[in-house]
Amino acid sequence: MGTYSFVIDENSYDVEVGDWEGNRVRVTVNGTTHLVELQQGGLSQPAGASSSMIPSPLPSVSPPTSTPAVSNSVVSNGSLVEIRAPMVGQVLSILVTKGKHVKAGDKILALEAMKMENIIYAPADGTVEKIAVQIQQTVNRGDLLIAIRPS
Repeated sequence: MGTYSFVIDENSYDVEVGDWEGNRVRVTVNGTTHLVELQQGGLSQPAGASSSMIPSPLPSVSPPTSTPAVSNSVVSNGSLVEIRAPMVGQVLSILVTKGKHVKAGDKILALEAMKMENIIYAPADGTVEKIAVQIQQTVNRGDLLIAIRPS
């Protein structure tokens, strides 16, 4: 449906809004995709707006079952794959430990940004080599989160 730039609390966010699926829409914020659900009564039509300005919901579609797409926050650094923060946020939980073997698509970290929980996934099979953050730490876009040695 379109790409927009938002500035929230002096932080810039690039947001791509997809097609509506029932009362849900896929949005990609700085490279991380979220399925956003519109709650009943959550928004009202602005005064003077015509109903054609509000997107019509499409029939409900099941979410994809494939492995999540790797965001642009993954950097290959020689023999390590570095997973970097895709946005400014606070580390909610670290779901792996150093030395743990992970598979591509495994959940490895939860990051809160803009009051939303964002799950960070392993981009490749490998062993967790380094955890560069702690729970409740605030990170900036591009900060190193976790490094994985591919297997």
